[in-house]
Amino acid sequence: MSQNPILNSSRSLNLYLLFWLLVCAVYFSLLYFGLHGNFKLAITDSLVFNILFCGIGLSFWYPVRFMSVETNLVKIVINHLTAAVLATAVWLLAGYLFITLVLNFGENFSTFFETTLIWRILLGILLNLLVTAFYYIIIYYSNLKERTVRETELKNLVTEAELKSLKFQINPHFIFNSLNSMSALTTIDPDKAKSMILKLADFLRYTLANNEKQKNKLNEELKNIKLYLEIEKIRFEDKFEYVEEIDPGCLTVEVPNMILQPIFENAIKHAVYETFETVTLKLTCTCENEYMKITLSNNFEEETKPKKGAGIGLKNINNRLELIYGQKELMKVEKEKNVRLSQVVLGERTKFTYIYDFGDYWRHKILVEKILPLEPDTKYPICIKGKRACPPEDCGGASGYYKFLKVIQNPENPEHEDMLEWAGGSFDPEAFDLDEINRLLGKIR
Repeated sequence: MSQNPILNSSRSLNLYLLFWLLVCAVYFSLLYFGLHGNFKLAITDSLVFNILFCGIGLSFWYPVRFMSVETNLVKIVINHLTAAVLATAVWLLAGYLFITLVLNFGENFSTFFETTLIWRILLGILLNLLVTAFYYIIIYYSNLKERTVRETELKNLVTEAELKSLKFQINPHFIFNSLNSMSALTTIDPDKAKSMILKLADFLRYTLANNEKQKNKLNEELKNIKLYLEIEKIRFEDKFEYVEEIDPGCLTVEVPNMILQPIFENAIKHAVYETFETVTLKLTCTCENEYMKITLSNNFEEETKPKKGAGIGLKNINNRLELIYGQKELMKVEKEKNVRLSQVVLGERTKFTYIYDFGDYWRHKILVEKILPLEPDTKYPICIKGKRACPPEDCGGASGYYKFLKVIQNPENPEHEDMLEWAGGSFDPEAFDLDEINRLLGKIR
């Protein structure tokens, strides 16, 4: 702040003049009523000396501006006391000369001035210090206001950076899986591969187009969710279905951008991957007491081992909601239904589906042919019969395994050596070692 704050606006100047008008009135009252002075002399004295100090007081801003109390407080106090004495001397001399020489009040005023000189000196020093303190208060308040504004701006920048970082953390796992699926489908089903590529392109186009937006209308978010589900539908086919119940008033409500996609991805990851039956993903949106409640529910199998993950998706949502709305625990995850394995395997001839390796999505249709009695000296689990080798880990599921076999069986393929090296040097798809399998099973007993 370089300009005098009193002269910075007409409002400040008017308040400053009003202050001195009040000081002038008090000054006059002391002279006339307190000291029983002459009315004309008292009014002249109060007007001249207070008008002079009003003008001199404006100059006090400049030493205050260049002497910060944060440097050396003792030195600052001494400097201002010295300045107050000198300014008071100039003030009293200028006022005395003006009244005696210009206004010709003569010896009457000289005698009155001499008898009141001590309290005039004290009053001048006091007024000087009051005006100086007033300027310091203005500087402190202005600095505090600027610091508050800077801190608010910095906080907003940090919050914006955190929100952008959280948006960039949206789990790309399904994109990687989609790319693997498309790679396999180009050979097996080119039409599906083409459809998947187009849908993924639309999804990514929407994501990039809305990347800078903090919020978006719910109906726009739902369009993107349907694109995402169409991509997953190509991968999982009849493994899940999607239904929604949405109040019409919710469609135009703004929600954080890309806030729904991680929730759906989490549901597919922990329900669709692991389920024995078709999963129903149901989205409901209702308006309750000026708030919108969004619920995504799905059926799941409790006994299936949960898929491990970094948990970025749900943490991401919680953090973003807290940053945007300033409230914690705006999202809850609840289990409302439990399913035991005994409810699935009801007896002989039971059929169910088992998912192995959730990333590659090995889906096994299992038929319980016969239930044998437990043998007392046998440690379980145990394998009694089988055929063919287990596909390599992370080969890309059935379609990726199909491609893998084609490559390793063709020495002319440019990927042949790399694939064999990745598989450990050799791979026989017909190999089956019962003893080795039971040895490995023994480690989990």
